Order: sequence, then structure tokens, then C-alpha cells
Amino acid sequence: MYNFDDIKIYGHLFTQDETAIFMAVVDQVQIELELVLTNLENNNVSLAQNHAYRSVPLTSKVISEIAEDNQRLAADLVRALNDLQNISTSSKSNQQDVSQLVTDLDK
Repeated sequence: MYNFDDIKIYGHLFTQDETAIFMAVVDQVQIELELVLTNLENNNVSLAQNHAYRSVPLTSKVISEIAEDNQRLAADLVRALNDLQNISTSSKSNQQDVSQLVTDLDK
């Protein structure tokens, strides 16, 4: 009969880290916003809007985290994302606004 008391077992227990989850969600939001910008540059407004809408569930998580420390920044982000969803043209102005939003999130 085998004696399991003499065997050493090594393992790891990885728990979810709130910071890692937050950073992963921020990365996903940045990707969606970069796709918005790319599609605007290619005059594909409907696909740009699609990516803007896809960022909303992700950004709600980010915004709640940001709001814990900075209510004004969270409100500004909500306003910018709402504007982003209402894009109707691929004008240079819209492209610059989206580009600025992506840049701000990169900081």
C-alpha cells in the first residue's frame, strides 16, 4: 500500500486581483476605442458606432472604479463616451475627439 503522507505536493492558489482585472478592462476599452478611430478614419461610421457601443459595458466597470477616487473624471468619461456613441459622421473633428479620448485613457 502506498503512503501519501511522505509525498510533498507543491501548488499555487491564484486569486483574482482587483487591480489586474481593472487593468484588463481598461485595455479592452482602449482597444474598442482604437477600433472606433480606425473605422472613422476609413469612413465606416456604422462599424465605429458598433465598437463604441461594445465599449459601454466595459467602461461601466472602469467608471465605477474611477468614481471611487475621482467623481469629476468619471463624469467626464461618461459624457465623452455618450458623445462617442452618437457619432454620425467621420469628420476630422470626430476623429480628433476619439483620438484624444484614446490618448487620455492611455495616460
